[in-house]
Amino acid sequence: MSVRNVGRDHLVAAFEELIEEDQTQTALELLVAAEPEEQLELVTTSSPPLLHALFQALDVDDRLEVTRRLSESARDSLLRILTETAEPVEDAQAVDTNDDVFLDSLDVQAMFQGLPEESDVHPAETTPSATVGRFDFAIVDGRLRESDPEHASVTVYVDPSGPSQRQLLESLAIDEHTLASVLDPDEIARLEHDEDDHLTFIVWKRPGREAGVHPELLGLTSIGMFLRPNALTIVTSGESILLRAGDRAVSLQDVLLRIMLATVNEFLVELKAVKRTSREIQAELTRSIENHELLRMFNLSEGLVHHINAIDANGGVLRRLRALGPRLGFEERDMDFLEDIIIDNTQCSRQAQVFSTVLAGMLDARANLVNNNMNILLKNLTIVNVIFLPLGVIASMGGMSEFSVMLDDHGIPWSVGYTVFTVALLALAFALWLAVSAYVTVAWKR
Repeated sequence: MSVRNVGRDHLVAAFEELIEEDQTQTALELLVAAEPEEQLELVTTSSPPLLHALFQALDVDDRLEVTRRLSESARDSLLRILTETAEPVEDAQAVDTNDDVFLDSLDVQAMFQGLPEESDVHPAETTPSATVGRFDFAIVDGRLRESDPEHASVTVYVDPSGPSQRQLLESLAIDEHTLASVLDPDEIARLEHDEDDHLTFIVWKRPGREAGVHPELLGLTSIGMFLRPNALTIVTSGESILLRAGDRAVSLQDVLLRIMLATVNEFLVELKAVKRTSREIQAELTRSIENHELLRMFNLSEGLVHHINAIDANGGVLRRLRALGPRLGFEERDMDFLEDIIIDNTQCSRQAQVFSTVLAGMLDARANLVNNNMNILLKNLTIVNVIFLPLGVIASMGGMSEFSVMLDDHGIPWSVGYTVFTVALLALAFALWLAVSAYVTVAWKR
């Protein structure tokens, strides 16, 4: 499940911040859901001690699972980094692996033993390309595996075209309005359940801005999920991959909940990017006299309000899903998982509201700061005018022919006379500068 909706310039910072805050699961989701080149960037650019701490917090099975889902180049870099940071151990008999809580060199070796090479990966283990438009999966041994359409229990449509849309309308027995609402980024998250048709329709919100271009412009996209007793159909308008072959999947309900958890994590990562973008804008505002940075902060504040509405709407879907859980075949394990997602979404909503309140309170203060910067500039220009206006008059008088006649009448060479005149003007300018600056400063304080 992808959590890639943050600009690449913020990707590493968000990853490191998640590790520092002990949000291990979200950090791992961000790492494994990234594209191969982004995985390599995360591994090579992040702090080695933080990477060591991340994998030290995992058990043996989770370490193997994460390394298996990394690209070959990212695995090689991770092996090199963890080998350098791990404590060297030569005697395997001296270490009790069951009670070992430290990531030593033997643990690192165990993480990378038996991993398949790129050429050895079975086609069913590869990640589908988002250009195809339709991906079919079957649940086999607790994992998602690529499958043919006839035997698929999970189907994902990405930006369905005309034929794909007609196929969706026929197979799901839905109307065009329902399908259009899925592809509408402004659609409100909701859940509809048809007991007669045994169909549950969910519109789910996720972040969807254009990463790396304008970080202050926050966008939203919609996901449509159609749950039947024996099939799950997912429709999305974005290009990021929701599911990958090899993802954990115990049941259709488990796949549905994992997608929801991934989008909650996306919002959490997006909020961290909002916080960093806000700091960058504030740093620019402290020395700005234009409206550009203020407009960026307005856009950030507006986008954050829409994010809060989307997160709260998702929370309503989660609560309704909890009420319908037993009727939709949710087991006790699924209900516990759903409760955890509800808690995470609630915390995400509160965090977004805090950020929005802080931004709204700072907008007026930052606008006053821009005005203050403009006033300081005008003050400096006024001082310059006060100084150079009388100097200009005196210089004009000195440039007249009468000054040269005066020098000749007194027998003073022109070179000496004009030099003394220039020095006198500079001294007068300096004295005027001190006097006017002192006066303006005193008047400013009053």
